[in-house]
Amino acid sequence: MRFLLDTNILIDMADGVTATLDRIAAIPLADLAMAAISAAELEASIHADPEWAAQREPPTRAVLNAITILPFTAATAKAYGTIVEACGYNRRKAVDRLIAATAIENGLAVVTRNAADFGGMPGLVVEDWGVR
Repeated sequence: MRFLLDTNILIDMADGVTATLDRIAAIPLADLAMAAISAAELEASIHADPEWAAQREPPTRAVLNAITILPFTAATAKAYGTIVEACGYNRRKAVDRLIAATAIENGLAVVTRNAADFGGMPGLVVEDWGVR
Protein backbone atom coordinates (compact mmCIF):
# COMPACT_ATOMS: atom_id res chain seq x y z
CA MET A 1 0.00 0.00 0.00
CA ARG A 2 1.09 3.53 -0.72
CA PHE A 3 -1.93 5.77 -0.20
CA LEU A 4 -4.58 6.33 2.46
CA LEU A 5 -7.63 7.91 0.86
CA ASP A 6 -9.28 10.72 2.80
CA THR A 7 -13.04 10.52 3.18
CA ASN A 8 -13.62 13.27 0.62
CA ILE A 9 -11.83 11.19 -2.04
CA LEU A 10 -13.85 8.10 -1.10
CA ILE A 11 -17.09 10.09 -1.36
CA ASP A 12 -15.99 11.37 -4.78
CA MET A 13 -15.49 7.73 -5.81
CA ALA A 14 -18.98 6.78 -4.62
CA ASP A 15 -20.42 9.85 -6.36
CA GLY A 16 -18.71 8.92 -9.63
CA VAL A 17 -16.56 12.05 -9.91
CA THR A 18 -14.72 11.42 -13.18
CA ALA A 19 -11.49 13.23 -12.31
CA THR A 20 -11.15 11.25 -9.08
CA LEU A 21 -12.06 7.93 -10.72
CA ASP A 22 -9.50 8.54 -13.48
CA ARG A 23 -6.73 9.15 -10.94
CA ILE A 24 -7.75 6.13 -8.86
CA ALA A 25 -7.79 3.93 -11.98
CA ALA A 26 -4.10 4.72 -12.52
CA ILE A 27 -3.18 3.26 -9.10
CA PRO A 28 -3.24 -0.47 -8.32
CA LEU A 29 -5.98 -1.26 -5.78
CA ALA A 30 -3.34 -2.96 -3.62
CA ASP A 31 -1.75 0.48 -3.15
CA LEU A 32 -4.93 2.03 -1.72
CA ALA A 33 -6.46 1.93 1.75
CA MET A 34 -8.91 3.81 3.94
CA ALA A 35 -8.92 4.41 7.68
CA ALA A 36 -11.59 2.67 9.74
CA ILE A 37 -12.89 6.11 10.69
CA SER A 38 -13.40 6.91 6.99
CA ALA A 39 -15.35 3.66 6.64
CA ALA A 40 -17.53 4.83 9.53
CA GLU A 41 -18.04 8.20 7.82
CA LEU A 42 -19.08 6.41 4.61
CA GLU A 43 -21.55 4.25 6.54
CA ALA A 44 -22.99 7.40 8.08
CA SER A 45 -23.25 9.04 4.64
CA ILE A 46 -25.59 6.26 3.52
CA HIS A 47 -28.01 6.88 6.36
CA ALA A 48 -27.62 10.62 6.94
CA ASP A 49 -30.61 11.39 4.75
CA PRO A 50 -33.17 8.56 4.70
CA GLU A 51 -34.66 9.86 1.43
CA TRP A 52 -31.34 9.23 -0.34
CA ALA A 53 -30.22 6.07 1.46
CA ALA A 54 -31.39 3.64 -1.23
CA GLN A 55 -29.59 5.66 -3.90
CA ARG A 56 -26.36 6.21 -1.91
CA GLU A 57 -25.95 2.70 -0.59
CA PRO A 58 -24.91 0.72 -3.71
CA PRO A 59 -22.05 2.99 -4.85
CA THR A 60 -20.88 3.54 -1.28
CA ARG A 61 -20.87 -0.21 -0.59
CA ALA A 62 -18.87 -0.71 -3.79
CA VAL A 63 -16.18 1.64 -2.47
CA LEU A 64 -16.23 0.02 0.99
CA ASN A 65 -15.81 -3.41 -0.60
CA ALA A 66 -13.07 -2.36 -3.04
CA ILE A 67 -10.66 -0.52 -0.74
CA THR A 68 -8.79 -2.12 2.16
CA ILE A 69 -9.95 -0.78 5.54
CA LEU A 70 -7.12 -0.30 8.05
CA PRO A 71 -8.01 -0.78 11.71
CA PHE A 72 -7.55 1.76 14.47
CA THR A 73 -4.98 0.16 16.77
CA ALA A 74 -3.14 1.04 19.96
CA ALA A 75 -0.20 2.12 17.78
CA THR A 76 -2.52 4.39 15.79
CA ALA A 77 -3.77 5.92 19.05
CA LYS A 78 -0.15 6.64 20.01
CA ALA A 79 0.44 8.30 16.62
CA TYR A 80 -2.67 10.41 17.25
CA GLY A 81 -1.26 11.43 20.62
CA THR A 82 1.94 12.55 18.90
CA ILE A 83 -0.10 14.68 16.50
CA VAL A 84 -2.03 16.29 19.36
CA GLU A 85 1.23 16.92 21.23
CA ALA A 86 2.67 18.70 18.19
CA CYS A 87 -0.45 20.51 16.97
CA GLY A 88 -2.62 20.88 20.08
CA TYR A 89 -6.06 19.41 20.69
CA ASN A 90 -8.84 20.61 18.40
CA ARG A 91 -12.16 18.75 18.40
CA ARG A 92 -13.06 20.09 14.94
CA LYS A 93 -9.88 18.57 13.51
CA ALA A 94 -10.07 15.28 15.42
CA VAL A 95 -11.36 13.12 12.55
CA ASP A 96 -8.72 14.38 10.10
CA ARG A 97 -6.05 13.83 12.73
CA LEU A 98 -7.27 10.27 13.36
CA ILE A 99 -7.06 9.64 9.62
CA ALA A 100 -3.56 11.15 9.62
CA ALA A 101 -2.53 8.92 12.54
CA THR A 102 -3.64 5.87 10.56
CA ALA A 103 -1.54 7.02 7.60
CA ILE A 104 1.53 7.71 9.74
CA GLU A 105 1.28 4.39 11.56
CA ASN A 106 1.06 2.50 8.26
CA GLY A 107 3.66 4.58 6.39
CA LEU A 108 1.16 5.89 3.84
CA ALA A 109 0.58 9.25 2.20
CA VAL A 110 -2.87 10.79 2.66
CA VAL A 111 -4.67 11.60 -0.59
CA THR A 112 -7.14 14.45 -0.07
CA ARG A 113 -8.85 17.42 -1.69
CA ASN A 114 -8.34 19.42 1.52
CA ALA A 115 -4.60 19.47 2.17
CA ALA A 116 -5.00 22.35 4.63
CA ASP A 117 -6.88 19.99 6.96
CA PHE A 118 -3.69 17.95 7.33
CA GLY A 119 -1.17 20.78 7.69
CA GLY A 120 1.51 20.78 10.34
CA MET A 121 1.27 17.13 11.33
CA PRO A 122 4.75 15.71 11.94
CA GLY A 123 5.70 12.75 9.79
CA LEU A 124 2.65 13.00 7.52
CA VAL A 125 2.96 13.01 3.73
CA VAL A 126 -0.02 14.59 1.95
CA GLU A 127 -0.91 14.34 -1.73
CA ASP A 128 -3.31 17.12 -2.66
CA TRP A 129 -5.75 16.25 -5.44
CA GLY A 130 -7.23 19.73 -5.26
CA VAL A 131 -10.82 20.72 -5.86
CA ARG A 132 -13.09 18.69 -8.09
